[in-house]
Amino acid sequence: MARLKPAFLLAFFAVLFSLAGCAAPEQDASLDVGAGIGVAPVAAQQADAALPDTRGDPADELVVRFLDVGQGDSALVTFGEQSLLIDGGPAKASQKLYAVLEDLGITHLDHVIATHPDEDHCGGLAGALQFATCGTFYCSVTEHDTKTFGNVVQRLGGTPITVPAAGDSFALGPATVQFVGPVTPTDDANNGSLVCKLTYGTTSFLFTGDAEASSETQMTDSGADLHADVLKVGHHGSNTSSSTRFLNAVTPEYAVISVGKDNSYGHPTNETLLRLQAAGAQILRTDELGTITFISDGEQLSVTASTGKVEPVAPESAEQQAARAALEAEAARVAQEQAAAAEAQRIAEEQAAAEAAAAAAAQQDERTVYVAASGNGKKYHSSPNCSRMKGTTSLTVSQAEAQGYTPCSKCY
Repeated sequence: MARLKPAFLLAFFAVLFSLAGCAAPEQDASLDVGAGIGVAPVAAQQADAALPDTRGDPADELVVRFLDVGQGDSALVTFGEQSLLIDGGPAKASQKLYAVLEDLGITHLDHVIATHPDEDHCGGLAGALQFATCGTFYCSVTEHDTKTFGNVVQRLGGTPITVPAAGDSFALGPATVQFVGPVTPTDDANNGSLVCKLTYGTTSFLFTGDAEASSETQMTDSGADLHADVLKVGHHGSNTSSSTRFLNAVTPEYAVISVGKDNSYGHPTNETLLRLQAAGAQILRTDELGTITFISDGEQLSVTASTGKVEPVAPESAEQQAARAALEAEAARVAQEQAAAAEAQRIAEEQAAAEAAAAAAAQQDERTVYVAASGNGKKYHSSPNCSRMKGTTSLTVSQAEAQGYTPCSKCY
């Protein structure tokens, strides 16, 4: 047998040790993210087959992840060490929220916004709050009679629930988050959704929860700056949201629809997709692209997806151009009708006020007053017993004033 040379032995052992170093460490399969929240425990690596690459976030850029949580909403926003979680998807997304935060190393969420207490928006927050503590927790309500919301409140511990008003804001690093809806309180869960605008430099995002057309109208009428480069489409693309007038105010470049594949609700609807196309927005869907990630340097946006490729916007087809023209014409017609109705109401209100004033004046003129029977003096009186009139003659106010009488300063 040939004798092995020392150089060959060194090379052999180097390769051996390198192979041992490449072996994957044993995964801990005991991650109990479902404890207390009605979700079966699973291993961390099984939480999602297509987790986004959350490592290596830039320290000086805004990162917005629209997480693929199935039929629900969840968005994670980070800027350096600052973090904001908006909604958490359904309860079954708890493992994913836990895994994403663990992968990012986020053990403290500076802000959490639960747009409203529906299960498909707040359910997964329990998993997030099992891994990370919470600084400020915003929600549209402080109480809700569901087990799902109760689990979230339990995970909050002593952190209070803040119900913000339109106009309230907070900072996320150099970025600003401002609440723009709901404009007025409502008992309707969807239209009561917290709506907030995230602005960093010249780039902006609008998160709408499940806000529907009536809330959109109030926000548009409020005069708030609703323009955003990225719109999180309301109510998963339901036809009850994304009204033409609202989209004209937002003018989004991108429209992100957080929706489950083959969901039973038929979301997103064709009508909504047509309105978004007519608004000129590039539609990105979590059921097609997985988690959708935007990065902003304050001037430019870049976008990637975890399970698909974000294609450049193709030129509008003739059908899309016709649809856009039809929707714009419809929006103009509706706006004209609304303006005409408002003007007609204004004229009617002014006419009614004038008629009421005339009626009041006429009633005033026909009241009975009294003057001296002798004709002496030039005062009329509300009572025949006023002053030292020895005899009185009754007249109406209009008759007395026509004869040159003026009100008595004593009885008027």
